Formats: sequence, C-alpha cells, structure tokens
Amino acid sequence: MVGEHPLPSSLGDIAPNRPRSKRSECERGIAWAEIDGWSGRIDDAVFVVRSLKFHRFVEPVPTRRRVHPVFQTESVLLEQCKLTHLRASGPGGQNRNKVETAVEWIHLPSGCRGQASERRSQKENRDVAVHRLREQLAVHIRTEPTEEGRLVTNRYTDGLGRINISEGNWEWPMVLTEVLNRLAYHQWEIPPAAEELSTTTSQIIKLLRKSRPALERVNSQRQSLGRSALR
Repeated sequence: MVGEHPLPSSLGDIAPNRPRSKRSECERGIAWAEIDGWSGRIDDAVFVVRSLKFHRFVEPVPTRRRVHPVFQTESVLLEQCKLTHLRASGPGGQNRNKVETAVEWIHLPSGCRGQASERRSQKENRDVAVHRLREQLAVHIRTEPTEEGRLVTNRYTDGLGRINISEGNWEWPMVLTEVLNRLAYHQWEIPPAAEELSTTTSQIIKLLRKSRPALERVNSQRQSLGRSALR
C-alpha cells in the first residue's frame, strides 16, 4: 500500500512507456511505501507493472531488509571475513615472539578491520579482534533501525532511562549500532532517537563517549549538516 509519501509524479521515471500488453512486467526503482505499519524509502523495490485498458498502476513489493552485520551470528559474520595471522611485537615472553599470535579480521564487503595482539594466545587475540571488528562495523555501516535493536538496547536501559552496558559486552556493538542507526534516521538529532529508545539525550551522548570512533562519526555527520559537535 502506498503511504503518505507519493510515488514519483511520472511513472515513466520507473516504468518507461512500452506497448500495452496483457502480460505483467517487472521493473526496479525507488518508492515510499507502508508495509506492516512501517513507512519509508525502499531503494531496490520490485514493481509489478500491469497494463490496463486505460492506465497502469505500480504496486511496490519490498525486498528483504538488510541485516546489519553485528546482528548476524558469529559464524555467518566470519564467513564474510578474511583472517590474517601476524607476528606480535613487544613484551610478552618467548612464546609471543616465536609464534604469530596477533590476528586481524577483515570484513571483505566493507573493508572494516579488527586487530588484536596483546594476548599471549592466538585464540584469545582472535576473540578480541572479532569484538573490535564488530564495533568498527557498528560505527561505519548504517541500516534501518529495527525492533530487534530497540529491544536489545532496552535490556540495558533502566526505569530512569540510564543505559548500563560495558564496552566488553557481546551486545555492546548491537546497542551502539541501533543508537547510530536511529541518529542517522533522524538526521543526527539526539532527542527523537533518545525518545524512541526510552532514554535521554545525555545518556545517548554518554554512550557515544565510550566509543571515540562513534563520537567522531556522529560529530562529522552533524557538522556536515551545520549542527554543533557533541562534547
């Protein structure tokens, strides 16, 4: 069902004029639609163009929503990554100097990286590097806000709107992702995102301060829109 945002004024923009026929034809394009109570832009919608006697109508059929990488299982995420082993440098004993204990995960679709070398074993560094990779993905990849992300964030939000989650928590990248996705959705304005997440503006800023790359990312986006930087 087409929502409050109209389709382009000219159907020729998405369905070029063609001889009428009784067959249905498929096109791809952009539309605003409302599906299951959610309204927004569908960037790669499939349109079914039916030729009628007097006119055509366009029915948007949305493709599946993109799942942010941090909400994927670890096994699914790592299938998209390349693992590199490196020789660690610095203190840490003979074992550290002889064995390539440092590791780096590279997320091939985005180029985001997570590296760790401070632990003595390769397995420990691997786990740390995965966590750092997920935080980088949270900062640099934007998708639509989701109900799943809101629920994860609310698990760490108390009755006063305080968000209590440590950076070492496995779900920390998920919370960070949802906060950033909602900020992006609201053109990097804090109050509407905070309201949707049942928290406060000050709590959102406090959370962003836990991740310097995230805070820098938000400030860069805000300044590009002529807004003041967060401190």
